[in-house]
Amino acid sequence: MVLAQRRTRGGVGLAVLLVSLLAISVASPGQAAPQADINAVQAEVRELRGQAESANERYSEVRADLADVQTEIDSVKAKIARNKAARRAQSEAVNSLARSLYMMGSIDPTLQVLLAEDPSAFLAQASAMEQLSMSQQATLRRWQTTGLALAQSEAVLADREKAAKALSATAAERKAEVNDKVRQAENVLSKLSAEQRAIIAAQRAEQRRQQAAQAAAAARKIESQAGGGGGGGGGGGGSPGQGRAAAAVRYMLSQVGDPYSYSANPPRSWDCSKLTAAAWGQSGVGLTALSYRQWDQTRRVPVSQIRPGDLVFYFGKGAHHVAMYVGNGKMVSASNPDDGVEIIDFLGPWYRERFSGVGRVIG
Repeated sequence: MVLAQRRTRGGVGLAVLLVSLLAISVASPGQAAPQADINAVQAEVRELRGQAESANERYSEVRADLADVQTEIDSVKAKIARNKAARRAQSEAVNSLARSLYMMGSIDPTLQVLLAEDPSAFLAQASAMEQLSMSQQATLRRWQTTGLALAQSEAVLADREKAAKALSATAAERKAEVNDKVRQAENVLSKLSAEQRAIIAAQRAEQRRQQAAQAAAAARKIESQAGGGGGGGGGGGGSPGQGRAAAAVRYMLSQVGDPYSYSANPPRSWDCSKLTAAAWGQSGVGLTALSYRQWDQTRRVPVSQIRPGDLVFYFGKGAHHVAMYVGNGKMVSASNPDDGVEIIDFLGPWYRERFSGVGRVIG
């Protein structure tokens, strides 16, 4: 009986201990959960923001292609208008020639019907051509040449308008993809509590403060090296020193903390390629404000030879995000609406997985 009571008391004591441990194990994660949730949410949102930014660059690419095609369409339409005006002017001369031959009474009767229906076709007949002077034949040839050019231009117009229609459809798809990624990111953020949002806001404020300090320190270093005739941006990823690269890097650093926008309106807001194009524009170098075109406009160099002012590209085989290397393993990037223009590791964990290569600006 005593043994049984001891076992019972022992079992009760063990049960109480397990319940206590369970309560502790539940309470501890409960206390740490907000931070864990925040980290998970921030990681998911960053991925979605990155996908949205990449999709936005692809959308911008299609819009640029569409603008090019529209320029072609406008040019072809202008050419067609000129050809039609020339045809109207030439038609009077052609009709006059046909009537003159008819009035001379030397036309084969079988051609008279053709004359009534189409004077130009009538004049093309060999028997009619024999009765024309050299200058009159030249008039007819010009008429025929203009007609051929008009037909060719109308065929080109139809092709370009078909291409524009396809690009417009693709642009709509790309824009829908951007909006979908943005909506997904907002849905993820909506799961956070007010307290968690406050934590994120505080983290971002501190991050912006630290990055502003980093950017200011880097800019002062460039100025000091420029004043002392420092290096000109040799290999090893150090400082840009003097020259065009230094001007570009200084401009990038001066924008740290600026907002990012999918519909960027510089200098009030930026996207990735508009920022790098504006920075190199400070040195008189014209880069197209599209990441994939900047990829084509720069020369590939290995990471081991990277130097400040070089552009760094991301998203694997594509080039749908671009930033500028500013030295000491850092880049300035117009990243997304949450982070804005930031100074970060150019091969940090998230970016390393998506790294495409380094591009050196030539010219």
